[in-house]
Amino acid sequence: MAAFDVDVDVVVLGGGCAGLSLGIALANASPPSACPLKVAILEARPAYTHDRTWCFWTTEVTDLQAIGGLVSHAWHFLRVGAEDANAVLLDYQSRPYVMVNSLQFYHHALTTLAGTPHINVRLDQRVTRCEPVGDAWHVHTPTETLRCKAVVDTRPLALPVQGGALLWQSFYGMEIECEQAVFSADCADLMDFARRSDKRITFTYVLPTSAHRALIELTVFSPQPLGPELLGAQLDVVVARRTRGAKFTCLRTEHGVLPMGAVAPLPPARRNYIYAGLTAGGARAATGYAFVRIQRWALACAQALTRGQTPIGHAPDSWLQSRMDTLFLQVIRAHPELAPALFLALFRRAGAARMARFLSDQASPLDVAAIVAALPPTLFLRQLLRNAWA
Repeated sequence: MAAFDVDVDVVVLGGGCAGLSLGIALANASPPSACPLKVAILEARPAYTHDRTWCFWTTEVTDLQAIGGLVSHAWHFLRVGAEDANAVLLDYQSRPYVMVNSLQFYHHALTTLAGTPHINVRLDQRVTRCEPVGDAWHVHTPTETLRCKAVVDTRPLALPVQGGALLWQSFYGMEIECEQAVFSADCADLMDFARRSDKRITFTYVLPTSAHRALIELTVFSPQPLGPELLGAQLDVVVARRTRGAKFTCLRTEHGVLPMGAVAPLPPARRNYIYAGLTAGGARAATGYAFVRIQRWALACAQALTRGQTPIGHAPDSWLQSRMDTLFLQVIRAHPELAPALFLALFRRAGAARMARFLSDQASPLDVAAIVAALPPTLFLRQLLRNAWA
C-alpha cells in the first residue's frame, strides 16, 4: 500500500469473531524485526458477554494455533434423529466435535492484543460513516475521525425480514444447570427434529458440558427470520422435555439469525475497502458453520496485509459446493416435511467421517459422490428441472 498521511494503516469495523480473529492473526503474523501495521478495531458494544457458542469438527484445529487452546468441550458421539425415533448415533472419537466459548475467545483476543501496542481494540465506538478522501479513508465516530489506508468491514449486514435468502436459520438457546444428573457429557444432539408439518424445519440442538449442564437450543429453518419472542415458548417446552422434570437454573440465553443461501448482494466493492464476516462469506450457506471459515480468512487476510497488499475478503466456495448447497436448500424449502428424512439419510448412508469433512468444506470427490448417492435422486432432479424452467 502506498505511503501517505494516516493515523493507522487499517481500520477494522466490528470487533466480533471476524474482527478479533483478524487482529489475532495480524499480531501473530508480524516478525519482531518488522515494522508492524497500525490497526484500530472499532466495536460498538461497550463490553463483551457470553453471547455465542461456536462449534466445529477438529478437521484442522491443529493448524489453527491461535484458537486450538480455546476448546472448552469436546464430544466424541453425536446423535441425529426425530424425537428419539430412528436416531443415528455417529462416532467421532478420532475427530471430536468441539466447542469454543465466546467469552473465552473474547478474553483471549483482548489479552493477546493488549500485549500488541500497534493493534488497538476500541469498545463503545459506533461508526457513523466512512468516506474516501484522496488516497485515504476517513472513518467517523461520534468522538473522532480516523484516517487509514484500508478498511475491513466485518459488521453484519442489515438483514431483510422478507426475501434475501432461500431460508433463514433462527436459533434461541438456553444454557441451564440442573440439580440432578440429566445429560451425557460425551454425546451431543446435533439435530433432534420435531414432528411438524408446517413450512418450518424445527430441531433441537443439545450441547451437554457435564451431567448437570447443557446448552439447549431451538433451531428453525424457515422462509422468514424469527426473533426470540417467537421461539421462547417452544424452547420452554423443549427444555422441560429434556430435563425430565429436574429443577434447573437458567445461566444465560443466546439468539441469532443466519441467512442460508442467496443473500442480498454486498454493497459495491471500493478501493481498499472490503467486507468480511458472518454475512459476507464467513458462514457456510447450507449450514451456518462459520468459526473455522473465519479463521482461514483471517490468516489469509493478515498474510496479504503484512506483505503490503490490500486486504482480501473470503474466498468464494467452489462452484460444485455452491450448487449443491443451493439445490439442497431449494429442495427443503419446497418440501420442509421431508427435511428430517433427508438429513437422517445423509448421516446414515454417507457416514460420520464423510459428513464431517463435507460440512467442514474439506470434502474429497469420493465424499461428494457419497453425499449425492445418499439422497433420493428423483426429488433433486425435479428441482433441477424447475430451476431450468424458471
